[in-house]
Amino acid sequence: MLTPAPVCYGIGLLVGLLALAPASWATVPVSFAPATAYPTGTGSAPRGIAIADFNDDMRPDIAVADSGSDTIQIFPGFGDGTFGPAAATLVSGSGPGAIVAGDLTNDGHPDLVVANLTAGTLSVFVSAGSGFGFLPAITVALPAGLNGATPAPTALALGRFDADDILDIAVADAAGNQADVLLGNGNGTFTPSDPLIFQPHPSAVATADLDNDGHLDLVLATGAGTAAIFLGGFADTLFHNFGAPGAISQPTGVAAIDINDDGVPDLIVTGGGANRTVVLSGNGDGTFNPPVRYSVGNGPQALAVDDFNRDGVPDVVTANRDDGSVTTLSGTGVGSFRPAQAFDVGQQPQAIGVADLNGDTFPDVVTANQGDDSVSVLLNLTGMVTPPPTPTAVPGPLIAIGTGQANAGQSVAIAVSLHPNGATVAGVQNDIGFDPSRFGLDPNHCAINPALDKQLSRNLISKDATHAILRAIVLSLGDVAPIPEGVLYTCTFDVLAGTLPGSYALTARGAIASDALGDAIAGVSASDGAIVVNGATVTPSATPTSSRSPTRSPSATVTVTSSTTTPTPTVTATPTAPPTASGSPSPSATATVMVTPSSTVTVPPSLSASPTMTTTATATNSQSPAASATASATQMRPECVGDCDGSGGVSVDELVLGVNISLGNADVAQCRAADPDRSGRVSVDELVQAVNNSLNGCPS
Repeated sequence: MLTPAPVCYGIGLLVGLLALAPASWATVPVSFAPATAYPTGTGSAPRGIAIADFNDDMRPDIAVADSGSDTIQIFPGFGDGTFGPAAATLVSGSGPGAIVAGDLTNDGHPDLVVANLTAGTLSVFVSAGSGFGFLPAITVALPAGLNGATPAPTALALGRFDADDILDIAVADAAGNQADVLLGNGNGTFTPSDPLIFQPHPSAVATADLDNDGHLDLVLATGAGTAAIFLGGFADTLFHNFGAPGAISQPTGVAAIDINDDGVPDLIVTGGGANRTVVLSGNGDGTFNPPVRYSVGNGPQALAVDDFNRDGVPDVVTANRDDGSVTTLSGTGVGSFRPAQAFDVGQQPQAIGVADLNGDTFPDVVTANQGDDSVSVLLNLTGMVTPPPTPTAVPGPLIAIGTGQANAGQSVAIAVSLHPNGATVAGVQNDIGFDPSRFGLDPNHCAINPALDKQLSRNLISKDATHAILRAIVLSLGDVAPIPEGVLYTCTFDVLAGTLPGSYALTARGAIASDALGDAIAGVSASDGAIVVNGATVTPSATPTSSRSPTRSPSATVTVTSSTTTPTPTVTATPTAPPTASGSPSPSATATVMVTPSSTVTVPPSLSASPTMTTTATATNSQSPAASATASATQMRPECVGDCDGSGGVSVDELVLGVNISLGNADVAQCRAADPDRSGRVSVDELVQAVNNSLNGCPS
């Protein structure tokens, strides 16, 4: 996902960002063809789906667990999204439900594991290595549950939980009130590990590295409406209980995946009682933030995550038992989802699977429909058909990051404000991206507005040496009173010694607002802030100092010729001779900017700015030798387009801010100099002027 970042870039990349970002951010609504039904047999009552290439023909096949007939049917795929009659029928234990496919023996062929809900066992089918053949079923007994209860396995997850390279199984045991971990032996048999007990009626299980320590962890959706966290990688036992944050009532499905592009897994839980799917954003240490809810269909029973519209952002799909539908939630990439889209399938879908069934690279959807003994296949048509018109978006709440000014070595307070725009907002979550190599932040130095009867939760997520994220949540679980317009909280940043003068963006990576019920409010937007680091005081002089780096390539002037109204420039340039001793560019040095319908911007290396900015340049603009300091002091200097801090030059960080303003990601008030015509926006021509001023110095 292409996102402007608060770091210095070369000028060519900046202009390219302006040209390409709108296309990269566009999101296409998901579309599916009408569902195709494949009967599974009268009374079969299918409850589980697994998709894999079982016969090595490079085409996905479908394995269906039939709870009514105690069988597993495998429907062969033809590679075009259609399937033939069952090519194999396997006999399982009583009441098969959940089913997963994976290579348990490391022979390159997918095997099957089936949870037999009624029998309280697992059935393991090891591939025979040819066609749809499988070896006789291996029955795996499960440990007795809490107080000797007979097991009732409801969900399965595969992963490598110990030190070997063999797949293991995590089992959610609803009747036993525990999770069982079975360690694979590499031949389809398993050895029980210590059960994870005292989890009321677990209904779903997922695995991911939740604390970024290199070991797989587990999350269980429990009957208490929680997401129970078990962290792995311990010497004494495989997993330790790490808490159970609240999620949603009657949970039926869970997934762990990074949906907000911060490198940390988040939790997605769907609940049949509330008809909602919730998101708990992760902090990277095994802890999670309060849930934000999204409406889906009636009675969701299962969920899957994939990128259905190929925009590089994870989306969610749920199987909804009570209205015979699947619901898609298209991700925004910043931890939120767009309003749900619904598509009809068979009756009472209980399970869902996702895979590219026809080789077009778009994920398709399969459901197991217990109510009408069928499997539904929905082929993804996203990008191939014209989606229905998108309703005009109603502006929602705005979360605005403020701007502050300080010298290097000082601190600066940044306020974050809410503008509800008519919405009733009870809770807010927002991320602020900043450069930790220039600014320090202790989350404890963020304070809630004392006028609000709310609590502030804040977590700092470090991505790398130059990218960090502050995640702040304003919420009170016992107080659903609306938050009024005004300041939410204030954070004090430390400007690190040695930070060069300039304007540095505080990036609004994402923002979510919720109502009194915890449901996400649509149309939320966020605006960037900035920290302006002061430079040396500018004094009138006949030889004003340029803010350009002395190592910058030879200068050039820019001529703009408008041949069309298309706002995307193509830049071609001819490098110039080196500047004269006085720092003045040669009068013959030119570069031509043709505003054409192209979406490509090319800037030769000779015009690319060095990403290292300094303030020690001594090259000066050309002036008459007779000019005096007195004369300069009484004559107003022309405005320098793009010079946000009035330093007499345009830094690359100021160009970044100008691009953000042009794209609508920052307020023009953060840099009035970027908008010389005071139109309230920054045009392409004004960006070109700013680039020219950065390359050649401000007019004097």
